[in-house]
Amino acid sequence: MEVDDLITVRVKRVEPGYVLVDYLGLEATLQQTELTWKAGAVDPADYVKEGEEIVVRVVAKEGDRYSPSLKQVEENPWNYPPRLGEAYQSPVVMVTAYGYFINIEYYCNALLLLENAKRKHSLHEIVKVVVIEVDEKQQRVSLSEI
Repeated sequence: MEVDDLITVRVKRVEPGYVLVDYLGLEATLQQTELTWKAGAVDPADYVKEGEEIVVRVVAKEGDRYSPSLKQVEENPWNYPPRLGEAYQSPVVMVTAYGYFINIEYYCNALLLLENAKRKHSLHEIVKVVVIEVDEKQQRVSLSEI
């Protein structure tokens, strides 16, 4: 097994923040952040079940230790990020003291700062927004309300 290899592992245990997997007697932790490209908190039990076999990509390896990724088996959606000027009508998924996170794509919760909002919004409210900034490296998108 080498970095970037696709391997089939068996799910030994599913916990709230991680999944314990086994490859030929070598256990590894599949971190919650490596389950899916979906933005926000995820429940590992929604993606894998104890006892099932899944294909993962080896993203790091040191001796017998390896780091698996389920999401890296798929193409990174950030290869095709939201574009400047692109408009969305999407739900508020988090309200903070400085603004609102809006789920514009399954993999992207974009930030609508208070100064770029026309009014106060509530959780789950659908808001019309436009992309005003994209930072592909940091995987961050800024919005303005339209």
